[in-house]
Amino acid sequence: MISEAVNAFGRIDILVNNAGVAYRKYMVDTSREEYEKNNGHKCERHVFFARNMLFLTYLREEKAG
Repeated sequence: MISEAVNAFGRIDILVNNAGVAYRKYMVDTSREEYEKNNGHKCERHVFFARNMLFLTYLREEKAG
């Protein structure tokens, strides 16, 4: 993925990780399904973090970001 982006654009200057789930309601009005979806999403962030470390390593080596 990194090499594809570099080949397409020449370099990577910044990484934005903007993932999240938000419900516009009070916590007491949140269903069990919504709660589990939100917390499951948080667990998936660990997987994305590992992948993003590759980008961060690239940015550091290129003195970018």
